[in-house]
Amino acid sequence: MDTRSVTFVGGGPRAAMVLERIAANYPDDAAPLTIHVVEPFEPGAGRIWRYDQSPLLKLNSMAQDITMFTDDSVECEGPAREGPTLLEWCRAVIAGEITDHRITDPEIMRQVRELGPESFPTRQLQSFYLGWFYRLIAEQAADNVRVETHRGMVTSVTDSENGHVVALDSGDTIATNAVVYTVGHTDSMGSNTQLTRERTASARGGFYAPPAYTNDVDYSAVRPGDRVIVTGMGLAFIDLMVLLYEGRGGRFETTGERVDGQPREGIRDGGPLSYVACGQEPHVYVGSRRGVPYHSKITSVLSADPEPLQFITPDTVSQLLEQHSTLNFHEHLWPLINQELGYHVYRELIVGHPERARMSWDEFAPAYRAAHWGSNELHQLVRKAIPDSRYRVDLASIDRPFDDMFFEDTQQVQDAWCATSNAT
Repeated sequence: MDTRSVTFVGGGPRAAMVLERIAANYPDDAAPLTIHVVEPFEPGAGRIWRYDQSPLLKLNSMAQDITMFTDDSVECEGPAREGPTLLEWCRAVIAGEITDHRITDPEIMRQVRELGPESFPTRQLQSFYLGWFYRLIAEQAADNVRVETHRGMVTSVTDSENGHVVALDSGDTIATNAVVYTVGHTDSMGSNTQLTRERTASARGGFYAPPAYTNDVDYSAVRPGDRVIVTGMGLAFIDLMVLLYEGRGGRFETTGERVDGQPREGIRDGGPLSYVACGQEPHVYVGSRRGVPYHSKITSVLSADPEPLQFITPDTVSQLLEQHSTLNFHEHLWPLINQELGYHVYRELIVGHPERARMSWDEFAPAYRAAHWGSNELHQLVRKAIPDSRYRVDLASIDRPFDDMFFEDTQQVQDAWCATSNAT
């Protein structure tokens, strides 16, 4: 029987997930299949989630929400195959139910023991979960499916009579029927603007770092007290700030502030945090098109039972597609998303905190469903039901809080930024 082969360029989480679906769907009576996975770092974890990075860098998802497995909630080809979430995996490691975890670092084992449902795991810890998943899927593949891992980089892919030839940086080649590009975060060629900035900084003895994965950039050239301009306030900025401040020895302490004789609520009920500088930090001037960083993740327990989607449903989208040949996100979908989010926020507010509303949920919900997003009818309903504007849903102001605002000096910008941050 003829054999078949497929080569994955990249062996991180994306490759692991594709591998899992192939293993779940490949017929037992089909021709033997060899899957070549080319990855320079640990297979399963890949570059971004590798162990060899700062322990200060974390995921932006909670442990209870992280999984590599499918279940009955997933619409996919072939059987869904359940498995542990990251949190469940850690508990199984502690119980001795999972032994092939390859964790030897005592600090990682401490993280495993202390991980809770709402914890934000380190990327180092995630690397062990992803590596275990990859090995599990490779080992559980059917007898006619073989997984071969190649530690290296792909330098070229060329066509051949029977498919393709994949060349590696080691000098080896792989003859394969098909190639799947399972790459995640990739580097890119610098734009003209970036190259100009780099040349300018170099000519003046400065330092410039183009967009890149933060952990892979050497920031030793940034000296204590240096004035640093950072463009962008997204997740990469958060990583950068962590590395340049806490990574150099700074730390956070609870302020111990009290209100009416009682400790103020704050991070893990320990009170607000205050940053204690170590003296090695630069001065960072940061800006973006929005002018504010992303909001921090919140922890809360819902008071109201969740309800299914009301507005942005498959039927609604199908109806829109029947009416329009193509959909415009802002015109057709964004209003429905706004109204959907508003519905569930107001449900939690009115049911869970009725003292903040002047209308019962049974009265509010039908009127809300009948109104259109952005209409005066809906605006008046919300104003009547929720007297305090702080509790009303306004995604536009959250997204662009400084729109239509003018500042006379940098201090006014700083004051507005602090007010916006404190309000959330």
